[in-house]
Amino acid sequence: DGVISVSSDGLVFKSNGFEIKLRDKERFIRYANQNVSIGVKPEHMHLAANEETDFGVFPVEIYGSELLGHEGHVFFKLNDIPWTAKVKSADMQKAPWTAKLIIEEQHLLLFDAATGLALE
Repeated sequence: DGVISVSSDGLVFKSNGFEIKLRDKERFIRYANQNVSIGVKPEHMHLAANEETDFGVFPVEIYGSELLGHEGHVFFKLNDIPWTAKVKSADMQKAPWTAKLIIEEQHLLLFDAATGLALE
């Protein structure tokens, strides 16, 4: 759970030291200063390329991985909650390793933190 805050840089989702800069102000501004939970499917996260913007990018410590042919799953925790991201097998390394992941913001799911109900 966390809060979408308005800062001089725009909108930011913050939760216990973890934060993601949000690009889509029009979509997220209505949830500013509300307690929300976020979710995203593994296929809507990928490793950040060096040239990518810092929007939606966050560092993680990969603690495990599963090779599935041409792609694989990597496992990490945010605020002690386990997450999974789908990545290209060519980008995988032996765990543990540090990576920067990016969330495809258009696929970010928002939930009311108190009720668990979807906000959109």
